[in-house]
Amino acid sequence: MDHQIAPAFPYRELIGPDIRMLRVRPGEPGSPIECWLYQVPLSGDLEYNALSYVWGNPDVRLPIDVNGHTVGITLNLYDTLDRLRSSIAGFTEKYLWVDAICIHQADIREKERQIPRMAEIFRLATNVLGWLGPLHTSEDGDVELIFAGAARFAKSLEVLDGFPYKSLREFNQLRYQWAHVVSLPHSFASSFQRVRPTLEALVRRPWFERVWIVQETCLPQYPPILCVGRHSIESRSLYSLCKALGASSLRFSCRCSPFVDLMETRDRYRLFIEPRAAQMGRPSYVLLQILLTKFPAEAADPRDHVYGYLGLCDFGDYGGVPDSLRPNYRKQFQRVWYDAAVHLITETGDLRILSCVGPRLSGLPSWVPDFRWLMQVSRFEPFTDTNSVRLSGDGTELSVKGVRLGVCQAVIPDAADPGLGQGVDDWLRDRVNIVEDAFITISRTCQKGNTDILRWYEVLFGTDAQESRAHYVNARALYEAIRKGSRGYHVQNPSVDSWDDSTRSEAVHNLSMVLMNGFVITSDYNIAKIGPSRLPLRGDLICLFLGSSTPSIIRSCGTKYELVDSCIFGFGGDEDQPASSQLFWSQQALEEFILV
Repeated sequence: MDHQIAPAFPYRELIGPDIRMLRVRPGEPGSPIECWLYQVPLSGDLEYNALSYVWGNPDVRLPIDVNGHTVGITLNLYDTLDRLRSSIAGFTEKYLWVDAICIHQADIREKERQIPRMAEIFRLATNVLGWLGPLHTSEDGDVELIFAGAARFAKSLEVLDGFPYKSLREFNQLRYQWAHVVSLPHSFASSFQRVRPTLEALVRRPWFERVWIVQETCLPQYPPILCVGRHSIESRSLYSLCKALGASSLRFSCRCSPFVDLMETRDRYRLFIEPRAAQMGRPSYVLLQILLTKFPAEAADPRDHVYGYLGLCDFGDYGGVPDSLRPNYRKQFQRVWYDAAVHLITETGDLRILSCVGPRLSGLPSWVPDFRWLMQVSRFEPFTDTNSVRLSGDGTELSVKGVRLGVCQAVIPDAADPGLGQGVDDWLRDRVNIVEDAFITISRTCQKGNTDILRWYEVLFGTDAQESRAHYVNARALYEAIRKGSRGYHVQNPSVDSWDDSTRSEAVHNLSMVLMNGFVITSDYNIAKIGPSRLPLRGDLICLFLGSSTPSIIRSCGTKYELVDSCIFGFGGDEDQPASSQLFWSQQALEEFILV
């Protein structure tokens, strides 16, 4: 279909549905980059690629030619255009949308109008191209092998598409068995261990940690095509490979991989969050869920920790984005975060963002979270009631309802990660003594008078899922051996003494991860895990608020309270479940707490 197009540089005002689109002239890597910028109406039949990349240092710029004019772009974008014009088939034949060029970055008002349209731009794109960056010569062969193996692996799984199965669980089990018996060995043979470090580095590249990449991945019909150096691959193929490798015996860890987190966020959004929000008629629910289920991400502008996710919420049938959330880069970021917190709490009654308070923000109430560190603490959604929350007239006080769970009697601060160096054994011995001495001391003074260390084990090593218990069984054995040895008992432990280096390293790592946590012990002999944000004090209250899924720690300020931190009893086990039950809350004598 023909479109009304016109040269768009020097920049002129965008009117109605118009956006700007770039075309890049074909050329060999290293040759001057020449482009044409057009102004064209955005529509569903316009074929174009949307480019996603890391901006990089804004102060280092290289020149390109745009409509006969010299324009400076960042080194990362220059490298992206230089590589893609020669390595991606059809790249120069389609329009290309690039935020740094297609939005007039010096025009604040245009940015405020165009940034909300980015969601539609990425949703309608023919493809999203994710540029991960260049490759060192030593990595090129490894990436070629990885991408070829991932493509073979994805292809081999297609045989299961027409296979009859009775349930999704049966299909997943079949897929798992097929992957490990047939697909993985066929895809890599004996070469995987050689390329594993390259793959682990690849899925942790900075591109996966951008705030904006969440909507750029979730909104398009197909997930991005990942481009690195001269190679490209469909992200779904690489994701399937990483998940299979993570569950295999090949010692590949996909945990803490931003790439895997990103793809899981896409699946949750498209399969669960978006459909449920449409059913509920609450677009703010989408924003809340995305903020809680996303992974820690980077943004050059702290306001984008809110604005970067608005495109995932369909406010179209509800009068558009609320004024308090509408992108306004003239606001201070603290005000943006405050407005977002007020909107989410009052519109949904969901108080889970109180579990992510983080460090106290200057000039803001204690209940406004640091949006850089929002994450889901519990897998359970709480029962909510918008009538249970109330904002004061001046907007500084939040009234909530809940129940008291206990009083902080002793606090064990968190500790830094010791790593796996030579000092880790001394660190573990000292940490075991610190946490156990605190536990035994307080347990002697509590009403129950129970000093049984098994109570401590249940909290440390979990009573939740069978998988959790199995994961920490060796860590518990190591804990027992260290405890006995450090207290003068017989140090030999048959199971620990027989471990090989790999088993011991894994146990040391798992035990370190447990003992790094901070803990609170209550006067009635309950134990909770705490985060590193704001250290509780003896006498602080532990409460569970209606609308929250995890307890909060609050500190008295006269008749009102400051929000200090959140905590988890039993490490997120069955104790979380009552918060999601309307019956549970109907049986409680609720108390009002005013948070300042």
